[in-house]
Amino acid sequence: MIGSFTGASKGISGLLAIVDEKAPILFKKMLDTGETDDEEEEDEREEDYQQGGEKIYSVYEKPYVPKPEFEKPIETSFWVGIGLEVIGATIICVGYVKDRDMAKAVDKYNVRGQSRSYYGEAWDEVESNRKSRNTLYVIGGIILATGIGVHIWF
Repeated sequence: MIGSFTGASKGISGLLAIVDEKAPILFKKMLDTGETDDEEEEDEREEDYQQGGEKIYSVYEKPYVPKPEFEKPIETSFWVGIGLEVIGATIICVGYVKDRDMAKAVDKYNVRGQSRSYYGEAWDEVESNRKSRNTLYVIGGIILATGIGVHIWF
């Protein structure tokens, strides 16, 4: 409240008269919700700003500041997190495909009546698909977890 209004007087009685005059206005503005006045004042300030007018505002008025086009900045961390999650989930899905390929290779290995050399080749295919599946699961899980971590952290 200090500095909300000013006045000059030669004596203390003159200062009390200024306080008596200005205090009701100050307290009225403090208690007033100003829901209707603020919108009208905002429109007036916008018109003054657009017309290039030089208006001197009192202590109670806020100068017009144009609103930015975007209220909320675009958060890149959100999109980075989404991207990491999509990539991680895709890699895990590819790992699942390798798991199905491994199951088919196991079925081939279990077929009876094949030559001995075929068993070795079939088992190599099983091992290759198993290694690929495990690698893809680990990498996809790490990337997916990183995407979730980006969402939590930011």
